[in-house]
Amino acid sequence: MDILPHPVYLLLHVLELAGEGSVEVVSLSVSESGTVHAVVRRGKVTGNLVVTLEGRPVESYLRVVGKNGSLFADYVRSTTQRAIGPGSSGLDKLLAPYRQSWQLISGTTIAMGRRFLKRQRSYPGLAELFSSFYEAIRTNAPSPLSSESLLETVRICERVSEALKQGEARALALAAPKSVDSRGILVTGGTGFLGKEIVKALVSRGRSVRIVARREPSPWDRIGGVEYVIADISAGVEANLFKGIETVIHAAAETAGGWPEHQRNSIDATANVIRGAAAAGIKHFIHVSSLAVLAQPQKGPIGDHHPLEANSKGSGPYVWGKLESERHAVELGRELGISVKVVRPGALISYDNFEPPGRLGKRLGNFFIAVGSSDDKLGVVDVGFAGQFFAWMTETWESVPSPLNLLDPVSPTKRELLDYLRKVNPDLTVLWLPNLILVPLSWLMTFAQKMLRPGRPAINVAKVFSVSSYDASAIKKLASQIRTDV
Repeated sequence: MDILPHPVYLLLHVLELAGEGSVEVVSLSVSESGTVHAVVRRGKVTGNLVVTLEGRPVESYLRVVGKNGSLFADYVRSTTQRAIGPGSSGLDKLLAPYRQSWQLISGTTIAMGRRFLKRQRSYPGLAELFSSFYEAIRTNAPSPLSSESLLETVRICERVSEALKQGEARALALAAPKSVDSRGILVTGGTGFLGKEIVKALVSRGRSVRIVARREPSPWDRIGGVEYVIADISAGVEANLFKGIETVIHAAAETAGGWPEHQRNSIDATANVIRGAAAAGIKHFIHVSSLAVLAQPQKGPIGDHHPLEANSKGSGPYVWGKLESERHAVELGRELGISVKVVRPGALISYDNFEPPGRLGKRLGNFFIAVGSSDDKLGVVDVGFAGQFFAWMTETWESVPSPLNLLDPVSPTKRELLDYLRKVNPDLTVLWLPNLILVPLSWLMTFAQKMLRPGRPAINVAKVFSVSSYDASAIKKLASQIRTDV
């Protein structure tokens, strides 16, 4: 609803210029996730409106097709491509793609150059549109957009809003929560990538679940039968949050921002939840940490009891937040008499909807810079398997050791992970950045950080992309038990 008025009034403005008569919404379809398809007619001119938050890459464009050519206006890149004339001859059909390609290349270059020189951050045309409105007010001139167009924009947006509300009501009815019984599970961060899989696995085992989240999820993102509580656990927790709860799975953590955000939403939040759970008499607490908190080994694979990283700030705010959270969790567990078990998932991936883990490399446009060697094995874990493991763990508390490194029983190589990436991105070009180049490059970047940001911790890029081998014998043994139980 925030962005909807922009394409609506643009479409109506063009229809007003091109046709006569009243505006009629011929058809309107709104999906539960908010994708809008509408056919709008004014006189003999018809417009198709499509607005979605799910389509990628991000686009904002207007295409006008007439009897003697077409016009394509790209509002992201500030370009237009014109195809004037009937274009029906064989030569026109042959040359048209080349003319449009040249317009796209030259137009984009000029537009981006103009933005760079003007240091323009807002959308081009936004300031000009505001200026036109103010100028019309000062000079008592007609509005840049007619009152009819503005009123019709509101009417269409209200129809979409009503359709969304009906969809939300249906989704909420389907996701009606069940009361949490005495064996309930509290999941913090239950709306996140890992948290949702944990909750789905718990529900499939017949467990009652309460999710605590900072933001209320959309109705269509809710899981049926689950109770959702909106709370900021970084500011403290209330006693009623733990009513009917047997086990807490603390999966909430900050994933972006700087040091203050990770202090508040990772470290402070962990301490608050453990103290609240202990005060409520809860004995089982699962703390979801990360493999990134472990020190890099001198030799040999990393086991479950490997030492934590000594320089906690050397790998950036995220690792620092996870590391200090784990330390706080273990110390408070001993102090408050609550059984805290630490599970450290590897890099979370989904083989069904693959997104590359950070240590595989970095995507730049249509290129992927893969770091290291293709035979390097990465400590990753499928998010579906991780969710099943945490759900199973709540029912077999004594059989799971702590701490535990949660990995795929067999770690894939970078080459194998890139094969998954290519399946969903067949046009992607992979370029390798070997360690031979990365290490000296990292030295230069560390030196530059110390020069440009004195007093702040310098992030070691080579360390961030370093690859370690892991002893997965414990998780292999447990994984076979999970498959047997399921």
